[in-house]
Amino acid sequence: MAARRQERGQAIVVVAFMAMLLFGLAALAFDLSLAMSDRRALQADADTAALAGAISYVTSVPAAHWVTMQYLQKPLGFTLPLGSCTAITTCPAGTYTTGNYTVTIGDPSTRQMDLTIQHTEPAIFASLIGLGSVKTGSSVRSYAPGPTVVGTPYGAVAATGSITVAGGGGTTRNFGNGVYAASAFGANNNPHSDGVTPVQTDANGTACPGNLATTVDLGGATDSNTHWAWVGSSSTTNYNVTAPTTFDNYGPTSSGPTFTSANYTTVGQGKDASGNWNPGIYNGVYPSAPGKLNPGVYSLINNTATMSFGALTNVTYTAIGTEDPTGAAAIVLDSSDTGAIDITTVTLNGIDDLHPQSYTGPRDPQGTHNFVFYGGNGATGYTGSINFAPSTNATLTGIFYMPKLTITSNGNPTFTFSGQLTVASMDLKGGGANGQVVNWVCGLDAVLGNPAIQGGVNR
Repeated sequence: MAARRQERGQAIVVVAFMAMLLFGLAALAFDLSLAMSDRRALQADADTAALAGAISYVTSVPAAHWVTMQYLQKPLGFTLPLGSCTAITTCPAGTYTTGNYTVTIGDPSTRQMDLTIQHTEPAIFASLIGLGSVKTGSSVRSYAPGPTVVGTPYGAVAATGSITVAGGGGTTRNFGNGVYAASAFGANNNPHSDGVTPVQTDANGTACPGNLATTVDLGGATDSNTHWAWVGSSSTTNYNVTAPTTFDNYGPTSSGPTFTSANYTTVGQGKDASGNWNPGIYNGVYPSAPGKLNPGVYSLINNTATMSFGALTNVTYTAIGTEDPTGAAAIVLDSSDTGAIDITTVTLNGIDDLHPQSYTGPRDPQGTHNFVFYGGNGATGYTGSINFAPSTNATLTGIFYMPKLTITSNGNPTFTFSGQLTVASMDLKGGGANGQVVNWVCGLDAVLGNPAIQGGVNR
């Protein structure tokens, strides 16, 4: 009898334990169900708010954030202003906390928004077993309607070095847009000073629409080459500025076909019947003159020897600094290309779209995104150097984005960059008589996409 009573007592303990376990699981399941429901509601709120905000990028970036927060007021139970988001003109990206909600807004690129909402709420039943709260969240990336346009405040950038003149050069090397130099900008003596226009100007010196102000920004606290001047009136000089990485993820790409040493000069493959080059992926080989570039993107990979392009140009070539929608071509390199490049006699235009954001016609028809050369950045970026010697006569129109490339020049070379120039450094030494030109092209941005895009969300 005593043994049976002991067994009954053990059974009661086991049943009680199982009951507690089942109750705990049921409590967790109930709270989990509530959390999932909360997450679905948060996702719907985030989608609606982010898309509304992205549409408002056409007004301004702060306006896009403000509209996003307006859409979140009612579902999250707060009122504006909130934190540093105080008005449609003053609402920066960042994190905002209201009650149990944390809202984070970011702008990964032009007309694109990242929105995250996190919600911490008390557990109803699970708190009985030691779980005091449940955290849920949602995130979304939204795209504004129309093409993505990636702009830059600078006409010339030395991402890690300088833009200088030492012992030569001319006072008419004027920059028509802002300048960024990680170290130094200007000349080592006054007769060879560079000039910077206080507003964006085209190659003729005409102010671009909107009279957009320019700046000279430096990566350090001082400028060792102080001999440069504002042309006419002055603008702003800033120090301790971080180098821009505006175009790091926006280079043009080619989907092929792929050409190798076996077929890249074959008519109907790498070349057309006129002996001109076809766009595609060039593996271990590259196009060069004679022969011109048909419109499109030329992706060069695995080139280990020097790439001498000769007098390479477009099949259809428009004037310096102008749009070439039917003939634009871009050359793209990456870290698999370890050979140097020789562009000293190249005449090439990569611009195929200079229309404003509001334009509704065809956009970026050749897919160059307005780049003429693109070398990328980081571990996959193309690293090299160019020396412009006295025989140089290069003319490049478009965005030249080679932030790991070093340019040196000497002995009065002639070269013209019309558009946006980003290199590691660009230094002129021992000569020059105004033959080195860096022009701005009004309205030049990297253009990606099509205005038919209605905008949307991507989770």
